[in-house]
Amino acid sequence: MIVQSFGVEAGGEGHMGHLLGDVPFIVAIALAVLTPRGECARALERARLA
Repeated sequence: MIVQSFGVEAGGEGHMGHLLGDVPFIVAIALAVLTPRGECARALERARLA
């Protein structure tokens, strides 16, 4: 759907609704990738509390 949002139909209409619908999904993926896990998360928590 992300790719569809950049295309234009024959009538000249775009698909911005597709892009807006994908934004929460994209943000969720980014947060999942960037959130520290495991030992790294524990080290950050210990540093924050120290």
